[in-house]
Amino acid sequence: MSLRFEIRKPKIQWVNVVGDLVGAATGGGTSSNYSSKAKVMAINDAGRRRAVGAADSEQSAEDRMVAIQADYESLSISMWCQKYDVPDSFAQE
Repeated sequence: MSLRFEIRKPKIQWVNVVGDLVGAATGGGTSSNYSSKAKVMAINDAGRRRAVGAADSEQSAEDRMVAIQADYESLSISMWCQKYDVPDSFAQE
Protein backbone atom coordinates (compact mmCIF):
# COMPACT_ATOMS: atom_id res chain seq x y z
CA MET A 1 0.00 0.00 0.00
CA SER A 2 1.72 3.11 -1.19
CA LEU A 3 0.77 6.22 -3.05
CA ARG A 4 2.57 7.72 -6.02
CA PHE A 5 2.35 11.38 -6.95
CA GLU A 6 2.33 13.17 -10.29
CA ILE A 7 1.45 16.52 -11.80
CA ARG A 8 -1.50 16.93 -14.12
CA LYS A 9 -0.78 19.83 -16.44
CA PRO A 10 -3.33 22.63 -16.70
CA LYS A 11 -5.88 22.30 -19.47
CA ILE A 12 -7.13 25.06 -21.72
CA GLN A 13 -10.51 26.40 -20.68
CA TRP A 14 -12.21 26.73 -24.07
CA VAL A 15 -15.18 28.55 -22.54
CA ASN A 16 -12.86 31.47 -21.72
CA VAL A 17 -11.37 31.43 -25.23
CA VAL A 18 -14.82 31.57 -26.84
CA GLY A 19 -15.91 34.25 -24.40
CA ASP A 20 -12.92 36.40 -25.34
CA LEU A 21 -13.58 35.93 -29.05
CA VAL A 22 -17.23 36.94 -28.63
CA GLY A 23 -16.27 39.82 -26.34
CA ALA A 24 -13.68 41.11 -28.82
CA ALA A 25 -16.18 40.90 -31.68
CA THR A 26 -18.80 42.85 -29.74
CA GLY A 27 -16.39 45.41 -28.28
CA GLY A 28 -16.34 43.84 -24.81
CA GLY A 29 -13.32 43.08 -22.68
CA THR A 30 -11.27 39.91 -22.54
CA SER A 31 -10.29 37.69 -19.63
CA SER A 32 -7.14 36.21 -21.29
CA ASN A 33 -6.78 33.47 -18.66
CA TYR A 34 -7.28 30.29 -20.61
CA SER A 35 -5.75 27.65 -18.39
CA SER A 36 -6.92 25.88 -15.30
CA LYS A 37 -4.61 25.08 -12.41
CA ALA A 38 -1.93 22.41 -12.45
CA LYS A 39 -2.95 19.62 -10.07
CA VAL A 40 -1.00 17.34 -7.77
CA MET A 41 -2.48 13.87 -8.14
CA ALA A 42 -2.14 10.95 -5.72
CA ILE A 43 -2.34 7.52 -7.34
CA ASN A 44 -3.08 4.47 -5.22
CA ASP A 45 -2.11 0.83 -5.85
CA ALA A 46 -5.44 0.22 -7.63
CA GLY A 47 -4.56 2.97 -10.13
CA ARG A 48 -7.18 5.43 -8.91
CA ARG A 49 -6.27 9.10 -8.97
CA ARG A 50 -7.26 11.87 -6.61
CA ALA A 51 -6.32 15.54 -6.67
CA VAL A 52 -4.61 16.51 -3.42
CA GLY A 53 -3.30 19.95 -4.38
CA ALA A 54 -3.38 22.61 -7.07
CA ALA A 55 -1.23 25.53 -8.14
CA ASP A 56 -1.26 28.27 -10.77
CA SER A 57 1.90 27.04 -12.51
CA GLU A 58 3.53 23.69 -13.14
CA GLN A 59 6.61 24.77 -11.15
CA SER A 60 4.46 25.69 -8.15
CA ALA A 61 2.68 22.35 -8.49
CA GLU A 62 6.05 20.56 -8.54
CA ASP A 63 7.04 22.37 -5.33
CA ARG A 64 3.67 21.50 -3.79
CA MET A 65 4.09 17.85 -4.80
CA VAL A 66 7.47 17.66 -3.06
CA ALA A 67 5.90 18.98 0.16
CA ILE A 68 2.92 16.60 -0.08
CA GLN A 69 5.22 13.64 -0.71
CA ALA A 70 7.42 14.61 2.25
CA ASP A 71 4.31 14.69 4.46
CA TYR A 72 3.28 11.28 3.11
CA GLU A 73 6.67 9.84 4.06
CA SER A 74 6.79 11.41 7.53
CA LEU A 75 3.17 11.18 8.73
CA SER A 76 1.08 8.12 9.42
CA ILE A 77 -1.38 7.23 6.66
CA SER A 78 -4.29 8.31 8.83
CA MET A 79 -2.73 11.69 9.65
CA TRP A 80 -1.77 12.30 6.01
CA CYS A 81 -5.28 11.46 4.83
CA GLN A 82 -6.79 13.78 7.41
CA LYS A 83 -4.43 16.63 6.47
CA TYR A 84 -5.18 16.34 2.72
CA ASP A 85 -8.87 15.42 3.09
CA VAL A 86 -8.41 12.00 1.52
CA PRO A 87 -10.47 8.99 2.67
CA ASP A 88 -8.34 6.37 4.45
CA SER A 89 -9.82 3.77 2.11
CA PHE A 90 -8.24 5.52 -0.91
CA ALA A 91 -4.76 5.27 0.57
CA GLN A 92 -5.28 1.64 1.56
CA GLU A 93 -6.58 0.27 -1.78
